[in-house]
Amino acid sequence: MKKVLLFCAASLVGFTGASVSAQTDSDRILQRGVDAQRLGRDMEAFQWFKVAAEEGNAEGQYHLGYCYLTGQGTTLNDKLARFWFLKAADQGDGKSEKYLGSIYENGWGVPPDLGAAKGWYQKALQNGCKSAQTDLSRLEQLASPTPSPAQGVAAPTVETAAGNNGN
Repeated sequence: MKKVLLFCAASLVGFTGASVSAQTDSDRILQRGVDAQRLGRDMEAFQWFKVAAEEGNAEGQYHLGYCYLTGQGTTLNDKLARFWFLKAADQGDGKSEKYLGSIYENGWGVPPDLGAAKGWYQKALQNGCKSAQTDLSRLEQLASPTPSPAQGVAAPTVETAAGNNGN
């Protein structure tokens, strides 16, 4: 019985160690992409982000989505941008959720949907993306009726209109 428990404990430690090691490798790959991007080597950055994203790294998925959305290091592709932002959002990445809000607000590769945009901006805010508050505020202003300049001002009468013309 002791051998079985010892084996299970050793297996668990080995499994955890491999997982931490894989995450570290994924983070190193991501960092290479960030470094290449800082140096203006967008095509190289794209390749590193793609590897990190395919390994399940949420930040790599965010960066890859951004590359597709903006055409940095690759061709513009709204659908692939949305795909990778969704992958990262599934892991709670607030920046990706913010960009999903922008995708739905602006209709990039999808029909515009302000309700979906608002939902993504709210999730982004909940997941620590403070800049999503600006987007939410803008959507709320769009949704609320704005008073026209004439509201609250009395309509001119014939007398006042004539007076304004110098008659």
